[in-house]
Amino acid sequence: MAQPDRDKSGPPVLAPGKTTVFEKPIDTNVALAVCYLPLGIVSLAACVLVFMSKSDNNRLARYHAVQAALIAVLVLVVTGVVGVVGAIPFIGILAGLLQIVIAMGYFIFSAKMAYEAFRGKDVKLPLIGSFAEEFSK
Repeated sequence: MAQPDRDKSGPPVLAPGKTTVFEKPIDTNVALAVCYLPLGIVSLAACVLVFMSKSDNNRLARYHAVQAALIAVLVLVVTGVVGVVGAIPFIGILAGLLQIVIAMGYFIFSAKMAYEAFRGKDVKLPLIGSFAEEFSK
C-alpha cells in the first residue's frame, strides 16, 4: 500500500496540496470533502472531476474520489432495491422507513468521511477501500 507523503504517527496533513479542476487550483482537501458530501449526482460528478484532475498528491486524491464514488453508488443501488421491494403491498411502509434510516445513516457517515478527507486522513473502508486502492494506482 502506497502511503501518502506523511508519517502515520504524526498529525494528519491539513493541506495536502492543490488539485486543478477546470484550470482552477483548489485545495485538495476541499475537493475530497466535496466528493464525500451526500449531494447525490453532484458528489458523483465531483468524484469524476477529482479523479481526472491533476493534483499535487495524486494518489490521495484518486483514492478518495474512487472510494466516495463507490459509497454513493452502493447507497443508490441499495435504496433503489428497497424502493422496488416497497412496491409490494404491506411491505411499503417498512421499506419507506428503511429508506429513511439508510438516508440518515448515509448522511452521518458521509459527513464523517468528508471531515476525515478534509483533515487529509487515509480512511480505508473494508472491501471498498481495497478496491479503491487498487483502482487508484
